[in-house]
Amino acid sequence: TAPGLPQGASPAGPSADWNSPRLPRPVLSPWPPPAAGGGVGPAEPSRYLTQTLHLLPSLRGTESTVMLYTSAGSEGSFVIDKTDDVLRALDQFRAGGRLRFSATALKAYLACPFRFYLQYVRSMRSSDEIVDNLTSAEYGNILHRVVQELYAQSRGRLIDRSVIMTWHDSDLMPLFVNAINKEHYKGGGAGTLDEHTAEVRVAAKTIEHIVKSNLLSEADAYGSRPFYWLANEYEVTPEKNGPWQLTPDLAVNFYMSIDRVDRIDDMTLRFVDFKSGTDSTEGTFTAMFAGDHAVSGIFQLLLYSMAWRALVNPAEEIEPRLHAMRQLSASMPLTPMTIKDGATGVDSKGKEKNVAVVIDRYSQIASEFESRMVAVFEEIFDPAVSFRQSDNDKNCKYCPFLQLCGRRPSDY
Repeated sequence: TAPGLPQGASPAGPSADWNSPRLPRPVLSPWPPPAAGGGVGPAEPSRYLTQTLHLLPSLRGTESTVMLYTSAGSEGSFVIDKTDDVLRALDQFRAGGRLRFSATALKAYLACPFRFYLQYVRSMRSSDEIVDNLTSAEYGNILHRVVQELYAQSRGRLIDRSVIMTWHDSDLMPLFVNAINKEHYKGGGAGTLDEHTAEVRVAAKTIEHIVKSNLLSEADAYGSRPFYWLANEYEVTPEKNGPWQLTPDLAVNFYMSIDRVDRIDDMTLRFVDFKSGTDSTEGTFTAMFAGDHAVSGIFQLLLYSMAWRALVNPAEEIEPRLHAMRQLSASMPLTPMTIKDGATGVDSKGKEKNVAVVIDRYSQIASEFESRMVAVFEEIFDPAVSFRQSDNDKNCKYCPFLQLCGRRPSDY
């Protein structure tokens, strides 16, 4: 018996729901599967959930046994067949339904169809952990917010190298503090950097270095060709732009929010996507459509470009640019994305080979990307294709449903 737990209560079993009572909504807390050995044995509830219900008897808690309707797969695998009920749920993604596809949802499907089913078809969510320090998501949001605020101040103004370098050389710390207060303290927090905790002061200095590295890279890459800033977080929604007609028989709801949109000339836009993780600016179609997280940023920008031409303006050319902030902070140049299998050619012996394509314009690879993307949408709605777990356990490493699946990634 663990301290604070009633006699006989299980102290075992990790959970993400320690903070669940703070959430203003019902919480679904899946318990870990039974130990290996076969049969239906007693799963163990979270020690945190058990302790919370014991210490706070006013909270209501119910237990249910949930059986997933699956077909027989390999040992330890889940396969969700597309029954009539599942197909009806999927129909909510079609035009007029209540669900929407997004880049995040489609990346989840490519990485693991089973995860897509749980998270986006059945709306299962893991609880957010409440922490004292800045999370990786907050770091990314703060980086976005500061750079975006600088550009928003130049609405309607031609931006060139001198403008960007003026931002680079100025004191941006008040912007960083304000962004930290909004993102981490939800509008509270201290007024100056010195009033913050040591952890926040270190974070602000780190963010300052990354943002100024990004500005220097932008000055070098974009400064010689003046442009206009159009928008931050530009949204395309079913309500505003209508359904996405992918084929004569398939129209879906789709949502996207583009980090930044620049106007280069009358018929050319630049889509900028900021990534604070380990995203690469080089990849392959093969890796993208296998759900490889390292190239998810490339996939997202190409998807946004495809959707823009379908839902906003088919005549505009798009320059997709991925700002991999970690690379830029290490003084690496801001370069176009490269698809290593973007085209085919012939080698000196007459054999077909892959040819790398440096993406200066989306139109260079639009045909290949769009044919693959339409096939993905059709597969999602295909009754004959079940929702299976990922074939690559590397895609499982940070999955919120890892315990539910019982997977143990090889490098976990």
